Amino acid sequence: MDVHSAAIAARFLAIAAEEGGGITNLKLQKLVTLAQSLNLFRHGSRLFVEDVQAWKNGPAIKPLYGMYKRFKQSPISAIDDSWKSREDIDKSSVAVIDEVWRVAGDLSASELWKLTHESGPWKDRYLPDVSDIVIPIEDLSNAWPAYKHRAQTMSGKAPAAPSAVDFSTVEVSASDAALTPVVGYGQHGFKDFDEYKRARSLLLGHVSRES
Repeated sequence: MDVHSAAIAARFLAIAAEEGGGITNLKLQKLVTLAQSLNLFRHGSRLFVEDVQAWKNGPAIKPLYGMYKRFKQSPISAIDDSWKSREDIDKSSVAVIDEVWRVAGDLSASELWKLTHESGPWKDRYLPDVSDIVIPIEDLSNAWPAYKHRAQTMSGKAPAAPSAVDFSTVEVSASDAALTPVVGYGQHGFKDFDEYKRARSLLLGHVSRES
């Protein structure tokens, strides 16, 4: 999709405002990252155009961070009104954002910091004192089941085991896969895209038999 992370963030901020809550920049970074992860996992494509980077405080989207940097650690009190924040997002994207909110919206900024430090690809990508480390989209796609299960565990809503739908996905599109040559590095370490697809097929069959 050709929208920017600012439009995705604006939706999260609007939901929080409707529910009478607030979101800090730190929490916003994590929610938008989770939304990118879910969209990649579920639909095989990016939700927004910018890269997710591995920063000291977890996954972050650099332009989005700069947009709300002035609020520091306080809740964001005003949604950015630039054209990037006002871009139209389709129904599929709205559904992804709403699902992430249902799964992780109740978690605090510190809980989401802990979640993305201990689950997903950040811990395998972050390097101290190195700037602009991009987290590959395949890593983010692979991470959604773990992100979701950890968020549900932390909020007391975890199912007994990940459901079959958590392993049902359209593979990352060939154009997106070409952006990073290693599939699942730091998560599964598949040597190429074909090996990733074979492993995904085996996993789907295993979940189907146990469902």
